[in-house]
Amino acid sequence: MDERAGLLSGDGFLGESKKWKVALALASVIAIIGIGVSIGLGVQLGGYKATANPNYDEDCKRFKAGYVPSEPLQLPQNNVVIKNATIWSNDGVISYARDIRIQNGLISEIGSGIATRSGDTVIDAMGAFVTPGLIDMHSHAGVYSFPEDAHATQDGNEMTNPASPQVRTVDALAPEDNAIEEIRASGVTASQILPGSGNVMGGQATQIKLRVAAFPTVDLLRIKNGSIALKMACGENPKNVYGNRNPHQLPMSRMGNGWVMREKLAEGQKLLLAQEQYCQAPGPRQELFPRDYSLDNILALLRGQAVLNIHCYKVVDFEMAIRVAKEFGVKIAAFHHAIEAYRIPRVLKENNISVALFSDQFGFKFEARHSSVHAPRLLDEQGVAVALKTDHPVINGRDLLYQAQKAAHWGLDPNAALRSVTSVPADSIGLGNRIGYLKPGYEADIVLWDRHPLHLGATPIKSLIEGQIVVDRVARVQYDKLSYTSPWNRYAMASQPAGICDFISSSSNNLPSYAVTNARIYFGDARDPVASGAIVVQNGLITCVGVCTPPNGAATFDMNGGIVMPGMIYAGAAIGLTEVEQESTWSDGISTGDPSVHAMDGVTVESQHTSAAYAGGILTAIARPLSSAIMMGQSSAFFIGPSIRVIDSTTAVRTSAALDIQIGNAAKSGWAPSVSQQIATLRNAFIEANKTASATNPVYQVIQGQLPMVVWTDSADHMSSIMRMISDLSFSNVRLIFGGASESWLIASDLKRFGASVILYRCSPNGYENRRCAYRTIISEMKKNGIKVGYAGPPGDVILPRFLRWEVGQAREFGVETIEEGVRMVSGNIASMYGLPPGVGDISVGGPANFLGFNGDPFSTLSNIEFVAVAGKFECRPQQK
Repeated sequence: MDERAGLLSGDGFLGESKKWKVALALASVIAIIGIGVSIGLGVQLGGYKATANPNYDEDCKRFKAGYVPSEPLQLPQNNVVIKNATIWSNDGVISYARDIRIQNGLISEIGSGIATRSGDTVIDAMGAFVTPGLIDMHSHAGVYSFPEDAHATQDGNEMTNPASPQVRTVDALAPEDNAIEEIRASGVTASQILPGSGNVMGGQATQIKLRVAAFPTVDLLRIKNGSIALKMACGENPKNVYGNRNPHQLPMSRMGNGWVMREKLAEGQKLLLAQEQYCQAPGPRQELFPRDYSLDNILALLRGQAVLNIHCYKVVDFEMAIRVAKEFGVKIAAFHHAIEAYRIPRVLKENNISVALFSDQFGFKFEARHSSVHAPRLLDEQGVAVALKTDHPVINGRDLLYQAQKAAHWGLDPNAALRSVTSVPADSIGLGNRIGYLKPGYEADIVLWDRHPLHLGATPIKSLIEGQIVVDRVARVQYDKLSYTSPWNRYAMASQPAGICDFISSSSNNLPSYAVTNARIYFGDARDPVASGAIVVQNGLITCVGVCTPPNGAATFDMNGGIVMPGMIYAGAAIGLTEVEQESTWSDGISTGDPSVHAMDGVTVESQHTSAAYAGGILTAIARPLSSAIMMGQSSAFFIGPSIRVIDSTTAVRTSAALDIQIGNAAKSGWAPSVSQQIATLRNAFIEANKTASATNPVYQVIQGQLPMVVWTDSADHMSSIMRMISDLSFSNVRLIFGGASESWLIASDLKRFGASVILYRCSPNGYENRRCAYRTIISEMKKNGIKVGYAGPPGDVILPRFLRWEVGQAREFGVETIEEGVRMVSGNIASMYGLPPGVGDISVGGPANFLGFNGDPFSTLSNIEFVAVAGKFECRPQQK
């Protein structure tokens, strides 16, 4: 690391000596003495060769000033006073019972006892926690608009030329994008809308505020006098876009990425030299001022007037970008995504480059394999400016604060976590003199929260943009949650004998017997929790729950009032079947529609995704086969954990857990391009299976009720068609589960009559088939109708298992009323749906030791996992990487 840091910060680079500026000066001297007077000749605009320039003085004046427009801000005329607020400031100071005066869109005063005047709009904060509005510095809202599955709404990448700095997101921004309302409701008041990363040079970004209007326009959203912000990209994306074309195009390698970047910057440098020489030479000139509109943004960058954002993941890409930037005297403002940035903090700090990170996204492509949940903390501790972002719609923009909440759990200083979504992105995008802070003179973009924002579920009571209310909810302030204490590395469990945790972490030997004591115990079924009890385990099996005496000589783990619950079960993802989603050779492969396929036969149980899921409390995976067919095959259930290297008789829970079916767009390939044909295919398979009555046919096993059938679909119409088909065939024994089921609230009474269960996730109306998603009410609707509910992530998502427990925590705000309900949704309910063996998804005498311990609410980011017991192995404090 030190050698690399020395290389990148040394004096040997061409750009470090500003060599191009020396060239400018030399060329100017030559021009002044009369040599090279015709340097501007031959520059063409739109095919027209200029012969005269009557605007010589104006052109050169504009050149010297740069191409930065200035517009009136047009702030609203308002007078607002926020009273009795709990105010957080960027330096981490929290002030109580404070007031804020807003005049004409700007904060004019912050203090105590600010007097109100006639005509003031007064907002009583009632002690609410107040921060600047959230800022997402990497979003594609409006250019990758909802619905995402419509080609017409996808305008984020101009992938016809790998160097396209001239294109602008402002020209594609869709102000009617439904996602904008959802994002605004989460407390985000400003976003930087970037082009995508398909090109090495993707174009110019637009900064917007999420203002409200009945019919919003681009001009309403656009921040006037925003910075000129450019997007570039390194690594896999551009080389895959162009290298995979037939015939291949440049770039198809990282070498090509670097050349594309250098070539375009050199082209801009040449034009900048020509302009400088033109204006240094004696006038008036006969030639037209040399200008190429496609290079305007590059010239702004070379002149130091543009903010450069670069999509990069790996150290090799950071090094290349810094090397090229220094060669041309260009300043990099931020590396985005920056998965491996934690490996070179010194380089970033010395070059004053900030980072825009995910909190815990990983493994979706090869260059994202070496991510770390600790990256925000590690970089912040080394003085690197850390922003968190969503890359909407990769992560829904509504979850910007969620990124900060998770980063704080992994150890990022709480104030740094709040800065990561307020002042750091404001500074990084070049608007830190206007937004991102609560200070007099700043634009009044303010959020009043119902609790400290780093508490999971924090909700805006009111959001203001330039003093105008854009979010207004009736909600009470949760006074007991106005403070926040980092949970990082805080554990309460005490173990005997001393050092036993270190021993079992470094040993492959299982504890023959142990007891967990002084714990509040939750079950996977409807039993009431044990307020304070113990669990005794001998030879991997539970021998006592409740009032128990630990066996003589047994290791004991005193939870000091912490919580024990069954190991969580995750259904619907290809856990163990895919290691790197974008690399086909790093997965089991895509099955072609054979119902006899068992997912377990293709599982590699020791993988980054199983490890992350395990460290997040998932002890049983129900993996469904990877497939684009209607009949995906049979999902399989198995234990996961650090001691499990392969699946054997002790770790296989059920080879045939369910027959998995998918209906809708996911299966519109090959010979079933319509939903009606998919349903017909399924109907014919049912009829044929019933006719032949083969006991080994999984479809016949479904008909007989021996094997559950999981139908993965979001659409209420598709769910209704499936139930109608089964009813028409009079197959009354089918055990039906709907996975995804975003629109199931529309047919809750039908689901109840049929006896179907659902596996839900925190959906978003981002496509045609789930456009009626209502995640805030769906769980309540299911409960009202007595429908069994399991909880997971979006179908197929192999990243979300790492933080499933916090997804349930989010659901605590809209339907999951108690810890008991949350526990059942991720353990016993799913075990019951799939008919898993006794003891899986539950804690019961005679069952396997398959449970977790927490030092607090298991569904809160304020708690840590104290221990994990699975497959006869006990581990203290499993850690995410």
